[in-house]
Amino acid sequence: MKILFLAFKELRILLADKRELALHIILPVLIVILVVSLFRGEPALYGEAYFIDNDGGSSAHHFFNRIEETKGLKVFVLNKDEAVKKLERSDITMATEIPP
Repeated sequence: MKILFLAFKELRILLADKRELALHIILPVLIVILVVSLFRGEPALYGEAYFIDNDGGSSAHHFFNRIEETKGLKVFVLNKDEAVKKLERSDITMATEIPP
């Protein structure tokens, strides 16, 4: 019985002070809405992957196609000279070389 009395007393105090009501009920609801809206939508990964294809075979092309299926990732296949130029100019930071 004491528990019910204390619960009603706390509820009465909470409803009497509008700031308390905002802090305990409205603010958490707004925070949940904000978090849900932030983590919904487009993928967080947006990037480019550069490859040097020395193999030229079907396995390499299958590999590139599988990687390109990743949402938000764009695959570029370069020859060695193009990759070296882009790396020297710091247009790209890394290129993965597929051996023959």
